[in-house]
Amino acid sequence: MATSTLIQYLESTDAAGADLGITPSYRSQFETFIATEAIALGQAVGMDLSQSTDAKRALSVRLCDGNVGDRKNFVGVATHAAAVGERVKVCLSGFCEAKIENGVTQGAPLTLSVNVGNLDGYQAADVLAVAGYCVDANSSGSAAIRTVILIKQF
Repeated sequence: MATSTLIQYLESTDAAGADLGITPSYRSQFETFIATEAIALGQAVGMDLSQSTDAKRALSVRLCDGNVGDRKNFVGVATHAAAVGERVKVCLSGFCEAKIENGVTQGAPLTLSVNVGNLDGYQAADVLAVAGYCVDANSSGSAAIRTVILIKQF
C-alpha cells in the first residue's frame, strides 16, 4: 500500500530538540510488500519476477543482484528485516538507510552491486540505472549500512 507523498510536517526535531530521523517528512516514500526470501535491513530489493502471476510479482520482493537478469529490477531498500512470507516496508525514494559497499564516497551515484542486496558506487562502464546517491561515505573496510537518497524507479 502506497504512503502519501504529501509533506505534512516540516520539522527536523521534536519539541525537546531530538532529531526525528528519517521520516516521510524527509521526502521519503514507502510501500509494503511480501518477502519471498529472507531480507535484512538496508538491502536492495526488487519485484520477484519468478512468481507465477503478475499479481504475485507486483506484491512480492526479493533481493536484487547486479549479476542476475531477473534480479536487476530495483524497487527500493528494505527498512527492516523480514523472513519469507512476512511483510516488508520498502523505501522507494528519498532518505533511507541502505547497505552499501566499502569505498563509496559521499555524493557518489549508486547502482546495484554484484554482491546480492547491496548498492555500490556507479562506474562509467555500468549499464544499470542510478538508484540514488550516497549521503554518508563508507570507508569501514566492508559493506555497511549508510544513509542514502533513493531515486524512485517505478
